[in-house]
Amino acid sequence: MRIELWLDFKSEESYLLHLELKNVFEKHNPAELEVLYRSYPIRETKDETIPAHRLAHYAKRKDKAYLYHQAVFKLCFEENQPIDDPNTLILASESIGLPINEVNEILNSNEFYDTVQQNFENALLKGITSIPHLRINGTVKRDGLIKAEEMVMLLKQKPIKRTTHCVDGVCRRSR
Repeated sequence: MRIELWLDFKSEESYLLHLELKNVFEKHNPAELEVLYRSYPIRETKDETIPAHRLAHYAKRKDKAYLYHQAVFKLCFEENQPIDDPNTLILASESIGLPINEVNEILNSNEFYDTVQQNFENALLKGITSIPHLRINGTVKRDGLIKAEEMVMLLKQKPIKRTTHCVDGVCRRSR
């Protein structure tokens, strides 16, 4: 089962949704879940959060996306550390065991910038205009804060199967 989350590190609702995800892991076998974080930098604070989003993609490459989001959100919302301070991002990265020399290289480059932009542009193409946004198995779509109980209930629903029907070279997708 797949959970996709479009978040921004300056969004309190994104932080609260991430906390709810932690509760989902307590009620549902995490090994059965594929959690994908998608970057959706809020336009007003985009310049402040882009470095955090770039490092999130690096953490994903190292299979530490959940831990990275947890560490950054904790520092920013529980310990009032500024998201636009590289030291906050270094501290978060260090706390989950990411190699600091590689973290510094990313912070001092544009690595993963295009990935962040692609996440944002793909969200717009999918009609996502606000965050947090959640998708379960590609079919269930929700904006805003969703409680863990509702997520667990949605995860238990059977995914809607989509089929493609083609007649005379014209194809249509249906449920």
